[in-house]
Order: sequence, then structure tokens, then C-alpha cells
Amino acid sequence: MACERLRRLNPDIEVVKHPFRIDSENAAEILKDYDVIIDAVDNFPARYIVSDCCYFLKKPLVEGAVLGFSGILTTIIPGKTPCYRCIYPFPPKDGVVPTCSDTGIIGMITGTVGSLQALEALKLIVGIGEALYGRLLVFDGLSLYFREIKLSRNEDCPLCGQNPTINELVQYEMKCKLKTFD
Repeated sequence: MACERLRRLNPDIEVVKHPFRIDSENAAEILKDYDVIIDAVDNFPARYIVSDCCYFLKKPLVEGAVLGFSGILTTIIPGKTPCYRCIYPFPPKDGVVPTCSDTGIIGMITGTVGSLQALEALKLIVGIGEALYGRLLVFDGLSLYFREIKLSRNEDCPLCGQNPTINELVQYEMKCKLKTFD
């Protein structure tokens, strides 16, 4: 089990398990005690729950996502930087975005993005360096190319805009299509 392996590597760490899916009912209780949240979820409903909850709790969020040979990363500070919904106001409709089943997930890409997320979290906790505030780092593993996209707060954002329409956690339902093989 992962917890035992982590404790063998470092017996001084505290491992807190949450053996259930995060949703609109339990997100605040799960996230409230942490100083920095690292989002490493694998679906859009959970991603929106985590990012919206961080906004409501005023918790820094290190957001990362991967698909195939690509990854993205940004750091969100509620009230100071663009929130996740400034970039992606609502989840995509079912079938619009390729799924992990369609494109796959490459372990080295998750390792790269995960390492960068850990570095961002460390910088926030220690208060050093330049975090990815207002910037989206895009990684292309096929060319080993990084590019940066500047982000701006969206005045019409449904969460943090001038007239927010989202005032509580929203539980989205999405059905991932599964690729079948003959």
C-alpha cells in the first residue's frame, strides 16, 4: 500500500487518507486544513469541485492536468490571480474533449507535471521564487517544448467576476466514453 511505502521512505511524515471520491458534499471538509492544494484529479467534475472549493476557502491551488503527451500547469491565488473558471468557465460537454481512454496518459508526462506542481507548492510554502501567477505553462512532451500563456482575470467569470453566478459548489455529472476493443 502507498501509505506504508511512504512511511518507510520517511517515518516522520503524516499520511492522511481520504478513501472516497471528492464531491460537493465533502470537498470543504477535506480541503479546509491544508495550506496549499495540489490538484491531480482525473476528471472534470472533480477538477471544478476542487478549484471552486479552493476559491471559497481562499486556499492557493496548484493546478495541473495531463492528456497524452501534453500537460498544463498554473498557480491560482483566490482574489489575486485568474481562477480556473476564468480560463475554463464551464466543463466541456460529454464527448467534446478526448478522454484518457482515447488518448492515454503517459507516465513521464504525469511525472513532469507532478514534479512541477510539487515545486510550485514548495515555493508557495517557503515564500521563494516566482510562482506561475497569471500564467499557464503548457508542456509538449513530444517536442520537449514549454510555452507560457499569460492569463487575465475574466470580469464575466461565473465564479470570481463582477457579477458571480456560482455561489456554492456545483456537482457536475459527466459520462466518460470508454474505448472498446474488438
